[in-house]
Amino acid sequence: MRSLKAITWTAIVSFGLFCSPGLLTRADAVTIILDLNPLSSSIDVGGSVTFTVNASISGGGGPVTGASIDFQIIAPPPITNLGSNNTDASGIAALLETFSTAGTFTVEASTSNGVGLPPITSNDVTVTVNSAATPLPAALPLFATGIGGLGLLGWRRKRKARQPEFIFAELNLAVSRV
Repeated sequence: MRSLKAITWTAIVSFGLFCSPGLLTRADAVTIILDLNPLSSSIDVGGSVTFTVNASISGGGGPVTGASIDFQIIAPPPITNLGSNNTDASGIAALLETFSTAGTFTVEASTSNGVGLPPITSNDVTVTVNSAATPLPAALPLFATGIGGLGLLGWRRKRKARQPEFIFAELNLAVSRV
């Protein structure tokens, strides 16, 4: 698991590939930092989380503006793309995501840093989505009472149906004794 600090990757950035024009005028090796927040979150099914990425250049180079940040769930597999957003003038990109399935998800943000170079990835964040407790339906006690009432009614009918047999048996005994 990655540390809670932002993970950095040395990237070659030229002519404002990630930065506003004029910030870098030649190809320089710089470190782009993608810091994804919140670090962890616990919500109920149907709840939403706003993920924010702060993209900056290490060493006081300023914010990374106009970069396309991709948000994705990397665990559990398969990798699921949540969407993407561009960083604003302050280097922040945000994405609101609603979770409809219970579970624990690991979310990561990444951006491409040029042809042939590996992507720059952020720290991982964990989202725990809890299933809502299933309430006892109000109709359940009524249903149980109805089933019990039907059982009692059947028992009484069965008992009444056997009574004439006893009466006839007693009459036959009385007639045979006479």
